Amino acid sequence: MTQPAADGTNVTFTNAAAKQGVIGFVPTRVETVEQGAGITLNSQEQSFAAACELNGDGFSATFKSPATINLPSYGDIEKPITLECSNRDKTRKQTYKVVNLSQKKRTGNAIAVGVLLSPLAGGIMAGTGAAPKDQDVYGYSNMKLSF
Repeated sequence: MTQPAADGTNVTFTNAAAKQGVIGFVPTRVETVEQGAGITLNSQEQSFAAACELNGDGFSATFKSPATINLPSYGDIEKPITLECSNRDKTRKQTYKVVNLSQKKRTGNAIAVGVLLSPLAGGIMAGTGAAPKDQDVYGYSNMKLSF
């Protein structure tokens, strides 16, 4: 299980049951971006600060983006979380579902091998990496809200 980020924002548990079921914490990046706000070398997005609130089943966090939030992991039984951020007169809200972060990483590695070495080897790795494993880490992908 991943350890919480030392410089990350910790969640506040709103009930004892939510705290008891935690098997670890997964540092998750939260970013707010403005579409088409200025030209950068790699994209048309520009990151900016926004006041954010994250709510899950039994926990919450209030912070300013961009930030790293230490989200609790309950294995593969996690429920969706809601992220809401505001900046000036705009507010955005989005719900995120739990994902198998280990499986996602294995699949990404297999694709890289397929591109670099051999499509056959990459395909075999992707196929074997797709099945969940006992020690997989579940959590949320990095979150990006567009304004």
